[in-house]
Amino acid sequence: CWERMPQGHVYYYRSPRHNRQYVLSFPFCFDRADESYYFAYCFPYTYSFLQRFLQSLDSRSMPHYRRECLGRTVQQRRLDIISISSPANLQLDANAHPFANESSTPRVNVSSVAPSVAPNSQSTETTLVPKASTTHPSTAPEQSTRRLTSPRATPSHLTTPLTPQKLNVLFISARVHPGESPASFVMHGLLLFLISEHPAARTLRDLVVIKLIPMLNPDGVFLGNYRCNSLGLDLNRLWHAPPPYAAPTLAAVRQLAQSYMCSDGCEVHLFLDMHAHSTCMNGFVFANVPEDPRLMECVAAFPRALGNHAKDLSYSGTKWCSDPAKAGTGRRALGAMLPGVHCYTLEVSFFCAAHGNVKTEPYTPQSYTEMGQSIGLALHEYFTTSRSQHPSPPLSVPQRTSIMRTASAGTTRVS
Repeated sequence: CWERMPQGHVYYYRSPRHNRQYVLSFPFCFDRADESYYFAYCFPYTYSFLQRFLQSLDSRSMPHYRRECLGRTVQQRRLDIISISSPANLQLDANAHPFANESSTPRVNVSSVAPSVAPNSQSTETTLVPKASTTHPSTAPEQSTRRLTSPRATPSHLTTPLTPQKLNVLFISARVHPGESPASFVMHGLLLFLISEHPAARTLRDLVVIKLIPMLNPDGVFLGNYRCNSLGLDLNRLWHAPPPYAAPTLAAVRQLAQSYMCSDGCEVHLFLDMHAHSTCMNGFVFANVPEDPRLMECVAAFPRALGNHAKDLSYSGTKWCSDPAKAGTGRRALGAMLPGVHCYTLEVSFFCAAHGNVKTEPYTPQSYTEMGQSIGLALHEYFTTSRSQHPSPPLSVPQRTSIMRTASAGTTRVS
């Protein structure tokens, strides 16, 4: 069982012996010589645990859930993509993109709720038995999502399934930076919410096809890296032009997103990339600054919905970022490549929430998974009310195709 070090036993200071660089130190007493001790920056969420968790969902044969292998990493690990929607929407999705049915074929060739997981090692990954393995996933999420139910989350006039004219698609990804394990716990909670029988989850499945990429950097996670993949590359600076031989996971996701944008029967609405922040408390959203100021409210609609349902993700913390140093991130690069698609980065704290200057209890895996369920409720509000109040101007398929060709050639200006 993982336990946090007492705050009074952890020291972070500039060390005179290390050229005034910051040093983290802590005392620890090893009680028994015959026991193994592990130290981790945060609660681990390993690649092997993700595979076991997804296999447990596969065994349930849910009609609104589909798992596929979108590609392979440099070291030939799976890049899983999860599609969640109504059975009718999933059938339309499979017909529109038949390659998605080849679950075991890589797209790019290269030559319960609060799991407690042990650290990776390079040769094998050992994990403690998580609660999700001892409690069937079908029971835990409903208990937790019932606690989140509110009149605002599921108004009666929005619980009737709606039939979209097009196949509406959104993408959500996590763990492009392998050391940011809180993002995986948030994704875990979101996934449990989306497959649940919560009224908001059922309505959302009728409205959209949710594409989840729970682990963008499986090699980095398996190897225990903090920020890079197996080749030492920071993938979240390569989204604008990922080399398929070195960043095949990004290339596969870009290719898939482009194919949906070029499809006349599909409409891509949103891309959300989940991260964890090492210095901030609470959580916040990075959003792209639209070139047309009239679109600000439209872009702000999702962060507002998020703040309505997740108390630690207040809209006031939203950061409108056009920093040139971030041009290679998923948010910036896909925002330039996919015109009309609202792209965001979600950051959650490694440590805790804070009310003003008062820190609250440190986050736990349970806290993060509940945050993921709140994101599910925010998506429900966004697609049932916010978008209708602030619709984006539509783009024709020829316009999208023309802009994407420019972006692929590397000539699109990133603002």
